Amino acid sequence: MDNFRHLTWRKRISLLASLLLLLLIGFGFLLRSINPTYKNRAAETNDIIRLNQQLLQLTRLPRSDSSLYAIALRRKELLLKELKQNPKAFLNHVLSPDKIAYLPIEIKNSDLVEKETKLEGRIDVLHFDDFNNKTSGTIYRMSGYNLHFSEDPPQVLTGTIVVASGIALNSELVVNPSDPGRFQIKIKPKAKTQAVGDIKIASLLINFADNPSYQPYTAEQVKNMLFDYSLSVNNYYKEVSFNQVRLSGNVFGYYTIPFSGNSNCDYEAWSSSAWAMAQQASVPLQDYDHYIYVFADNVCGQAFPAIAQLGGNEIWLFNTPSNAVIAHELGHNFGLNHANYLNCNGEPIDRYSNCTEVGYGDPYDVMGAGNMFHTNAFNMITEGWIPASRVINVSESGTYTISPLELSSTLPQAIRVLKRDTNDYYYLEYRQPIGVFDAPLSAYAGATRGVLIHLVRGNLLEATTLYINNYPSTSSFPALADGDSFEDTNGAVSITQISHDDNKVILSVVVPKITLTPTPTPTPTPTITPTPSATSQSGKALYFDGASYLQTQDTGNKVALTSQFTFEAWIKPDHATVSNFQTLLSRYYQSQPDLYYHLFLYTNKETDKSELRFSNGKKGIGSSEVIPANDWTHITLTRNGNTFTLFINGQTAASGDFDPTGQIPTNPQNVFYLGAWRPSSTVFYQYHGAMDAVRISNTVRDVVNNWNSGAYLRPYVVDGYTQAYWRFENNLTDQSQNNLSSTVVGTTTYVPGKESSDPNGEPLGSANQPSANQPGRLVFGLVRRAGLN
Repeated sequence: MDNFRHLTWRKRISLLASLLLLLLIGFGFLLRSINPTYKNRAAETNDIIRLNQQLLQLTRLPRSDSSLYAIALRRKELLLKELKQNPKAFLNHVLSPDKIAYLPIEIKNSDLVEKETKLEGRIDVLHFDDFNNKTSGTIYRMSGYNLHFSEDPPQVLTGTIVVASGIALNSELVVNPSDPGRFQIKIKPKAKTQAVGDIKIASLLINFADNPSYQPYTAEQVKNMLFDYSLSVNNYYKEVSFNQVRLSGNVFGYYTIPFSGNSNCDYEAWSSSAWAMAQQASVPLQDYDHYIYVFADNVCGQAFPAIAQLGGNEIWLFNTPSNAVIAHELGHNFGLNHANYLNCNGEPIDRYSNCTEVGYGDPYDVMGAGNMFHTNAFNMITEGWIPASRVINVSESGTYTISPLELSSTLPQAIRVLKRDTNDYYYLEYRQPIGVFDAPLSAYAGATRGVLIHLVRGNLLEATTLYINNYPSTSSFPALADGDSFEDTNGAVSITQISHDDNKVILSVVVPKITLTPTPTPTPTPTITPTPSATSQSGKALYFDGASYLQTQDTGNKVALTSQFTFEAWIKPDHATVSNFQTLLSRYYQSQPDLYYHLFLYTNKETDKSELRFSNGKKGIGSSEVIPANDWTHITLTRNGNTFTLFINGQTAASGDFDPTGQIPTNPQNVFYLGAWRPSSTVFYQYHGAMDAVRISNTVRDVVNNWNSGAYLRPYVVDGYTQAYWRFENNLTDQSQNNLSSTVVGTTTYVPGKESSDPNGEPLGSANQPSANQPGRLVFGLVRRAGLN
């Protein structure tokens, strides 16, 4: 007390305030320990905010190390919980680096606080399945971290090479995937992991050191389930793929690993341990394509009976294995996602905001409720088991007939219909009790009486399919009946079933009629306008108003693009009143209508963010990098043999290898298009925005070096590889040696281009000149001179 009297009044107030704050904090923790009641998320959010304030206040006041540690520990516990439940909210509650810098060194250098972290490498996408409770989850693993996304997760498969940066706490990393500075896809392993041919599977039986004698199933039982008996997984995939998939392999073990089955569910460490033991026993694991780890069924609390890599080659089973579960998980390895049900609260279909997805809700699909039925038409098409030639793409109203999905037939087996309000697709299929695995469909009321309808959002190759129930008031999920109709007033689609028998179903499909502008007759001998001189107006771009497009004659197939090519352009898209799909380049192959070139932008209407994508009728690739609106972006597509690569502003955005079945033939229709997709008399997916400096070459250009050298900021060099080149200087002249004839269908409009100069050809200013630190930045006002290749 004597010491307190000798303190100045300012120091007395400071000390009393510190003691009062510590007492309040301690009282709060005492209440929490006495009455540990459940707090809702709002209360926990308030706790985090308060703990943030207390943590920062204690860095400026006399403190007890133990109290500071207790606050940091409690804050970390709540942040980890919020991170998993709501990653976006977590990002709102993290401390900035400058605030963390003020914390005591024992706190800021520990694992108690979050840190900025950047990773680059392979990402693993893991599906967790709990069929009994109809719940599932997806975990993204990378470099020892679990990735959580503050926006919709990116569409990636296992093995994709990405760059991810965000806020890490412990081994959890939160990333904003819509920010290209935070998440970039560097290399895609494949656009689709198709399952075709002979596939070898190794299964490892695993038990634990605390119960080494526990062996609930034998290697022979698992081998029969996988390969041998009538309802084996091998026989399932042979039937559903029309004998295009054949499974073989062996079962090894038991391997007693040095872990306890009651320990944390570290399945990756467990399988790695068993793998090492198998190698020591000279098992040639390298000779197999897929690996299934079967654990004694008393581990992981049975929270998730199975885990599989999406697009990868590993499966973990924690419960008694079954052929249906293995077939489902192997489907994930093959790149298939879940077959869910779209519940629209008493309506067959409604705006998505009024609907919810029901996990495993499709009762007629192995990727759904767990029954070992055939998978749906969309999945069979993307796997390549049903060729595109047996799919009817509806572009106009009419009557259409399809045969049962289970038959190996040359007749159409699926119908695809555009849902115009969202640019998603309906897939229609007809199922009959044909074959060993679909025979039980006869026991499901109404399942085989007509067409089944699925919705695929965005038509992504790894999409989740959604079953549409036209009779939501019933407890069953029957097919459409003769005389009944499915109506989507928002999507302007009507499907009426006319009749059905054992061999076919006949449907009337009504879609809006598209009014087309007549295609002008091309001029046989084009008149070439001289290249503008330095005194003429320069720096123009062609503007596409969403209805206009450029049609080019290529009678000699100079731009057939069959082996090596480079397509380059500057684009400035206008996202206003835009459709989800906007074509940049398209070419249709008349003799093989399921093969084509289609380079396009895909825009998410809800976020108004565009991505660059490419498809050749068999497969496709896409970039997660956002193409900005109302700004110039340089895009490139190259083909080198079977490798297709997209570049955005000189940087690799996506790449994929397309097998020979997806190559383009050498006999294309002699017309190709900029700004529209026109496979027949119907025009789709028109581009809305400006386009400039379009060059098509029959070689693979060095895009990265050209970008870094600034070559794309000047007019392209017209060399022997240049097959077409438009500068759009108030004309449509192809400046290559081919002099291709081009015509704009619709309104021809020119706007300022990405190259702008004054009438004398001098730069308008040097404010935007590239610097050494920004070698490839978009620059306006450069002198129009011949540049590097």
